[in-house]
Amino acid sequence: MSSLFMVFKFAKILRSISESSIVANDLASGLAGNTLFSSLLASNMPYSTIPHHQFQDDKSPEPDDLIGEWIGGKNLATMKLQNKTYRLMYRSSLIAKVPIADHESNEKALVHANKLLNDYCKSKKLINNEYRYMIDDKGSFLEVKVGKSSFFCDSELKDLVEKYNWNTQKSKSAIIAKEKNKQIEFSRMALGVLDKKIEIGFKDGNSMNLRKFNLTQKEAAAKPKKAKKSEPKPAKEKIPKS
Repeated sequence: MSSLFMVFKFAKILRSISESSIVANDLASGLAGNTLFSSLLASNMPYSTIPHHQFQDDKSPEPDDLIGEWIGGKNLATMKLQNKTYRLMYRSSLIAKVPIADHESNEKALVHANKLLNDYCKSKKLINNEYRYMIDDKGSFLEVKVGKSSFFCDSELKDLVEKYNWNTQKSKSAIIAKEKNKQIEFSRMALGVLDKKIEIGFKDGNSMNLRKFNLTQKEAAAKPKKAKKSEPKPAKEKIPKS
């Protein structure tokens, strides 16, 4: 990594030292105004697609606070509120139950259930698209896990990373997601180019490097028209011998 990376890490250490004397507010009071918790408690949706750091605060962390730390990602296990109990499931198996009645408030029950869910998914490696902020001489960017590999994109595309469940298309070595039976390519979404007549390329030849400066676009070459089959020549009439 460049010297910029070391500067960010050093700044992070200095900040942690200067803030070490600040006493954290009580968890319940800290969550009282959290709109994410309010919306979750009002719904009956599974929480598997919510990035981990959003349970801590509605405000997204600053990138320089998170350089090199794996955050976000989508739990492959799910959590659902049913009969005043948070049920943690992976596929059809029940992982755990967290009754709200066993805790002082709904918020504390949700915090505990989410911690159990995150810990389970991390221990079983059931998290897809974890990402971390990185930095080089061109600025900050994201490294995003897809299976056993990673792709790279601009930090400003964090919302796009979190919106879909991204995977690798082996045939094209592309990063794709699916929505309503439609295939979405990350590179096209990054550039806002959905026209299939436009081809997306990579300056360095690396299809996992999806930073905008590395993406190119050009019109696809027109497919040659198939030659029309010539009509068969009429058969010559045979003249009978006299």
